[in-house]
Amino acid sequence: MSLVFQAVFKTYPFPIFDANYLSEVIKKRQSHFFGIRKNGRIVAIAASEIDLPNQALEMTDLPPYPNFVGKVLLGVF
Repeated sequence: MSLVFQAVFKTYPFPIFDANYLSEVIKKRQSHFFGIRKNGRIVAIAASEIDLPNQALEMTDLPPYPNFVGKVLLGVF
């Protein structure tokens, strides 16, 4: 995931380029990540931050890998 984030974002306010940071966020259940794979490689990521007290969910960071920009990977239903 960190490689996709590095390929998409030049800067980011959190250390999402660091695989260890992402691992800790997942372990602490601070965010949930969903991915789309093609031929075993992650080509797009979606992150969600859950706010249980307010019964809210925010979808963030929906970047496709650069060579998949413009392809239909995610849909609205």
